[in-house]
Amino acid sequence: MTSGDNRIRTILHKYGKQGVEALRNNTPVSTGVTAESWYYDIEKDKDGTYKLIWGNQNMAEEWFNVALYIQLGHAT
Repeated sequence: MTSGDNRIRTILHKYGKQGVEALRNNTPVSTGVTAESWYYDIEKDKDGTYKLIWGNQNMAEEWFNVALYIQLGHAT
C-alpha cells in the first residue's frame, strides 16, 4: 500500500466513523438494536476508485433489513 493509499484510507475511516455516529444518533430507538447495528466499509475497485459504504446489520428473520423498514415508513 502506498502512502497515498494510507492517506485516503485514513480520511475515509474518519468520515466512515462520523457517518456511523450520525446514523446511530438519527435512528429511532425502541430496543436500540438497529441504532447500534450501523457499520461502514471501505472498498477499492480494480480501477483504483475508493468507495465508502454504510450499512446496517439488523436483520429480522435473516432476510429483512430493519433500517430499511424504518426508512420507508412501516406505518404507511
